Amino acid sequence: MAKSDIITGQYVKLRQTPASVSDRLLAQLIDYVILTIYSAFAIYLLMEVDESYDLIEYHPFWFYPILFFGCIFPTVFYHPVCEWLNHGQSIGKAVMKCRVVSVDGSTPTLGGYLLRWLLYPIDVLVSGGLGVIVIMFTDNNQRLGDLAAGTMVIKSNALEKQRISLSEFYYVSQGYQPTFADAANLSLRQVEVINHTLYDVNGANREQCLNRLTEKVQEFLDTVKPASASREDFLYTVLNDYYYYASTLEE
Repeated sequence: MAKSDIITGQYVKLRQTPASVSDRLLAQLIDYVILTIYSAFAIYLLMEVDESYDLIEYHPFWFYPILFFGCIFPTVFYHPVCEWLNHGQSIGKAVMKCRVVSVDGSTPTLGGYLLRWLLYPIDVLVSGGLGVIVIMFTDNNQRLGDLAAGTMVIKSNALEKQRISLSEFYYVSQGYQPTFADAANLSLRQVEVINHTLYDVNGANREQCLNRLTEKVQEFLDTVKPASASREDFLYTVLNDYYYYASTLEE
C-alpha cells in the first residue's frame, strides 16, 4: 500500500497511509445508507405534520423552510459540514477509520472541504466514475476534488499508531537539556537511518542493526553509550538532542 511521508518543522517524519479505493467506497456506501434512512424519515415526518396542519396549502411560509433545513440541507451539505465539524470524518469514514487531511498532514480549512465537495459530482456523476480511476493512479489515492483542494483521505488508525511512537520524542518538553552536543551535526540522512532502525526494523535482524548503528553513532559523536542505558534509549536520546538543536536553530 502506498504511503505518504511528511516532514514537520522539527524534522520529524510522519507517515500517512492513504485509504484504499475499497475503504473509500465502503465509507461512501455507509454514508448513502444513513442519508437515505434520514431523508425517508424526515419526509415521512414532514408529510405527517402537513396532513395535520395543511402546511403546503395554508402555511407555505413554514413548510418550505422546514423542508429545506430539515431534509434538503442536511442531505446535500452532509459531507462538508460533517467533515469540518468532526476533524475530517463523516460517519462512514469514522466507521472505516478514514479521515480527510491536507497533503502536508494538517487539518483542511472549511474552503478545502467545500472545494472537494463541489467537485464530487464531476468525480462520480458527470464523468461516470472518473474519480475512482484517478484514485487508482495517483500516488496518494486522490480524486480530482482532493487534487484541487490539496487534500487526501488517509487511514486514521495508521496515523494514530505513528503518533504514539512519536510521543517518545520528548525534546519539546519544557526545560529539556540535551546530552550530546554533537548530535546537532547529524545529517538528515543519518537521522533517517536512526529512525528507520528504531521504528521499522523488526525480527532477527533488529539486534544486529541496533548494535552496528550504536557503534557508528558513538564513533560519529566521539562518545560512549552510558552503561545504564540500552541501545534503544541511547539512540532515542541522540534523536531528541538532534531535534532539540534543529528546532532551536529554526527559532
